[in-house]
Amino acid sequence: MKIKTATPPIAIALSFAFLSVGCDYTGDWLFAGAVEGLPSVLDLGRLEVMPLKDESSLADAIIYHEVGPTGTPVTGGVTFTFEGTGSDVCVWVDPEAAYWIQSLSPIYGVPDLNYPDNIFDDGDLDLKAGLAVFYSGSPGEEMGNFAIRYEDSLGNVVPIDANECTIPSETESSGGHSGRGTAESCTLQTTQPGVSYMVAMETYATPIDDDRLAFGLMLTHGDCGDVQSTVNAVHNECVIRNESGQFDEDGVLVPYKNAAAFESAFCNSAGEVAFELRNYCEDEAEEYNELLEQGIELDHLFCGDPSISPFPGL
Repeated sequence: MKIKTATPPIAIALSFAFLSVGCDYTGDWLFAGAVEGLPSVLDLGRLEVMPLKDESSLADAIIYHEVGPTGTPVTGGVTFTFEGTGSDVCVWVDPEAAYWIQSLSPIYGVPDLNYPDNIFDDGDLDLKAGLAVFYSGSPGEEMGNFAIRYEDSLGNVVPIDANECTIPSETESSGGHSGRGTAESCTLQTTQPGVSYMVAMETYATPIDDDRLAFGLMLTHGDCGDVQSTVNAVHNECVIRNESGQFDEDGVLVPYKNAAAFESAFCNSAGEVAFELRNYCEDEAEEYNELLEQGIELDHLFCGDPSISPFPGL
């Protein structure tokens, strides 16, 4: 026979307390706080589609900017418009900094990238684009999407995605996004001449170390599939460089110390058996430890801690 017991009054009181707290729960504390003076929803206005003929024209096609977190669960990001050209247009964005997956096996991955990445300096922007008339957000105020609400003859509401940006991956064009710290690009095919297009880059994550997400951006004629070979870049992270830094009061990007050396080491180690990245990470760790003994800390670290990294192949 089961004996029924009354619920203690204190348990009832605690249950109501948790319920009342749950009703007001927003989850803001789970998200990075807003950075003073740094916009969380940024609009760059109307940009010009630039030519990209070779490596020498790359600098003229790149613009740099930065964005911060909203401080709430509300999505922030960056928008801009451009005028259709009648042909293909490539959008290419590279958030700071270079990101790689450490390879612990000589069989899989890139065996020379055998040092851990500093996961705290990587941010991520998710790229979407389409006809501006279909964009639901308010540039500079609130991010939106390209979803169209269509009602058929039977009164059924059918959502239609008007996002024309398909993010290519190494295996297929899945329409997904590339992940933390990775450059993203998409080709808007046969854009309508004179028609306004909107590009919306949602801030998926800001760097944990300072919550300031700097990025480099290109808007060029042609197919994004040709960009990497046009500028002789061995990796998609190496198309846009010098995006790792912080903007000063005049709006000029000041690169972090060793940023250029780090990108050079990364790009010289990508896609081939080279050891520049490993050597850079060892030198960075040595410099960090030497300065730490003097009570000085490096402004920015691009590598993880080599001392806790398993030896490749084990």
